[in-house]
Amino acid sequence: MNLEIDGTQVRVGEHLWKAPHEVLDAEVVGNKVLLVYRTPAWHPRWEQFPNLEAFSLEGCRLWSAEHPTSQATDSYYAIRSTSPLVVLSGASYACTLDIESGRLLSSELFK
Repeated sequence: MNLEIDGTQVRVGEHLWKAPHEVLDAEVVGNKVLLVYRTPAWHPRWEQFPNLEAFSLEGCRLWSAEHPTSQATDSYYAIRSTSPLVVLSGASYACTLDIESGRLLSSELFK
């Protein structure tokens, strides 16, 4: 399925909707759209930003992903693979997530 991203605008096939934040990386996996957000400048530096979320093709939020650390500055920056779902975090973890819930299944430090 065709996916187009322009800032916060998301087009998936015939569906067009607005993401809550600027999109850094995105993938369509089955009937889900995975969005990795750029951390907004206004977000408090002492709070972790939930920057990976899954949506239906129509734009309904399904889940926010768990992070591998509790560090306020840790966030996801890239989707490495979709089967299994592996995303990379700024704290140097490759994280395997459950595609149905966003739950962290495992994390591997790759420094």
